[in-house]
Amino acid sequence: MKLSLLFENAPDIEIGGLCTDSRKIQPMDMYFCMDGMTFDGHQFVEEVVEKGAVCIVHAKDIETMHKGVAYIKVENVNRTLNMVASKFYGHPSHQLTVFGVTGTNGKSTITSIIKDVYSHF
Repeated sequence: MKLSLLFENAPDIEIGGLCTDSRKIQPMDMYFCMDGMTFDGHQFVEEVVEKGAVCIVHAKDIETMHKGVAYIKVENVNRTLNMVASKFYGHPSHQLTVFGVTGTNGKSTITSIIKDVYSHF
């Protein structure tokens, strides 16, 4: 998918996948700099660029920006990841049927009945 379809005024770069883990980055991926409890994804920007990332989505300032890589600064990387992933994967939640089952008794029975009824479609 083209980056320009995911972000307004973005270049026409082909995006092959979305990634939040620098160890799993693939060439043509878009990398999201997630701020975790142990590591900050921003510290791995150089590594993912070397591995072939073509777009970096970040919230903090990036010291070195490489030519040929798109850098998109956002206020909230996690929120942006959720919106981009929905577009990138064709809005899968629009085709899901979700049931919420709560209560003290009968949850297993109800979920089993729902599964039996809907597994025949």
